[in-house]
Amino acid sequence: MITKALSIRAPWWWYIVHGYKDIENRDWETSFRGPVWIHAGKWWSGNGVQEDIREIQRTLMEPGITVPPRLSDLQPWAGSIVGSAEVVDCVRRHNSRWFQGRYGFVLRNAQPLEAPVPLKGQLGFFNVPAGLMGDAL
Repeated sequence: MITKALSIRAPWWWYIVHGYKDIENRDWETSFRGPVWIHAGKWWSGNGVQEDIREIQRTLMEPGITVPPRLSDLQPWAGSIVGSAEVVDCVRRHNSRWFQGRYGFVLRNAQPLEAPVPLKGQLGFFNVPAGLMGDAL
């Protein structure tokens, strides 16, 4: 059973739950390991998200793969649990093209939910209320 969640801004959460982004960059270290719900942060700036999508497509995605999310696909999911992944390590260096910054939470086994589950996010890893997710996966 997954009991923790981590908030991630758009469009980065989309690339995680769809299996492209294998590391989440943070300025802080964690000893947490295990399954975690991915929460789409409530923060929203259409222009900012669109710029990030363009930059990701230009510099981080595999050549020939074009699966950019549309803003209309992302905004309704803001402020909700959107999928899950497993945190398997916290590193200072990694060969993933997605790694940048001070620390990276190495992710595996990501999967999206079919529908968003509304939940207010928090900083860091936070507890998901018992029973909220039912058997969502």
